[in-house]
Amino acid sequence: MLRLRLTAGVTERDFAARFGKPIPAVWRQRAAAIPPSLLQCDAAGLRLTREGFLLSSTILARLLV
Repeated sequence: MLRLRLTAGVTERDFAARFGKPIPAVWRQRAAAIPPSLLQCDAAGLRLTREGFLLSSTILARLLV
């Protein structure tokens, strides 16, 4: 999840290449509950917005817990 702290975020392609499976559905479900002004979630993956970077620790905690 440290990749989420980069502008590219966690891409579906890179996640699958590294772990052999897609981004977990539960992460996507949790991401849907976070305002799109903070976190973008689409077919390409998950990435923080400019505003989301300011709250990155909180957002990461919500995705992982």
